[in-house]
Amino acid sequence: MSTMDLAAPQPRTRPAVGRPWRRAIGLLLAALTLVSGLVIAAADSADAAVVPNLGKKCVGVKVERCFWINFDTTERRVRAYATVRDTGEETNYDVAVRNIRVVTPSGNSYGLVADTDGWWNVTDEGHSNLVKCSDIGRSVYAVAEVSWRSGNGTETRTERSALATVC
Repeated sequence: MSTMDLAAPQPRTRPAVGRPWRRAIGLLLAALTLVSGLVIAAADSADAAVVPNLGKKCVGVKVERCFWINFDTTERRVRAYATVRDTGEETNYDVAVRNIRVVTPSGNSYGLVADTDGWWNVTDEGHSNLVKCSDIGRSVYAVAEVSWRSGNGTETRTERSALATVC
């Protein structure tokens, strides 16, 4: 008979397959981390396909009005943007932006959005529909109707961005 007490618990040994299994899981996790990093990088590069603020022009002291074009180089399309903002200079104004569109130098209008959401206390903003490059030339404006009002009346203007070279 052995000198070892059979009633005492025996130390457990790990099976020989434990270490290779853990190594395989580690390699799998490393591969998944690498792939997810590539997916995130691809998503960032897709976002980078939009060239923002082309032809951006801001005017006004009491009421600031800004107009610009964004160009999606991947899908070959453009969109006009407009904002109007009460700067708080002297008079408090309610503001509104309407009829945002892409306009060619010859006067052709594309992508009109009426934007009839009413008056806003400080800022209103809007954008046109997307317009395909095949519908327009290489140069366009962002055009919109902007309004502001106070107890002294309402003023409305149709204004535009600087000329933006796109497509």
